[in-house]
Amino acid sequence: MNRHIIYILLILFLTVSCKPDKKNIETTDDSIDSLEQQDVNVSSIGITLSPKAKQATETWLEYQMIQSKINGYNKVTKSQALFNAMELAELVENASDTIEIKKLDRPDVKIRFNVLRNHALRLDDMSTISKISEKEVMAEVTSILDAFSAVNEKINIIYKIEEYERELGIISEKAEFIDVKTSSKNKKIKVLQKGKFENSKDLIPLKKGNSKKKKTLK
Repeated sequence: MNRHIIYILLILFLTVSCKPDKKNIETTDDSIDSLEQQDVNVSSIGITLSPKAKQATETWLEYQMIQSKINGYNKVTKSQALFNAMELAELVENASDTIEIKKLDRPDVKIRFNVLRNHALRLDDMSTISKISEKEVMAEVTSILDAFSAVNEKINIIYKIEEYERELGIISEKAEFIDVKTSSKNKKIKVLQKGKFENSKDLIPLKKGNSKKKKTLK
């Protein structure tokens, strides 16, 4: 009887000792997950808005939403980058289609936004590739940051040109034309609008002395 009890206890002991340490396995899995989800410092936005451009766009909600989303890509995990890509693409498309600032509603600005959107869509496509590497994802994230820098650069240039024009006293308006009848045929004469050269004197000084009478226009 005692032998049977000893055998049973021995079998129970061996069974328990052969079980895998579940706690150790879970700890190992958690450490792998933590490494996989670790934030990666990608890059910072190369070009930001100038003070003048920043002030002009601070009420442009769509741009501000893109800016906020892009800031999250400076330090991001692989899964976060892929998960947020489609939302970024939709924000960019909406901003390009509804540019609230008239000065920026122009083809060259929209082209820059389109490049940014294409990179966001490419990143979203990567989420369908099962064995996509972290290196490949982060390379595309870098392209997104560069594309957004290009958008900012274009906006800065537009406001810088406006500043130069103001300093030089140039008014960016179309010149008017008037028809003048001559003895031979009609001619168009370009007339500068008021304020075109605010501080300039007469461009062509009149000659002193005797002058011949001009022929009367018919």
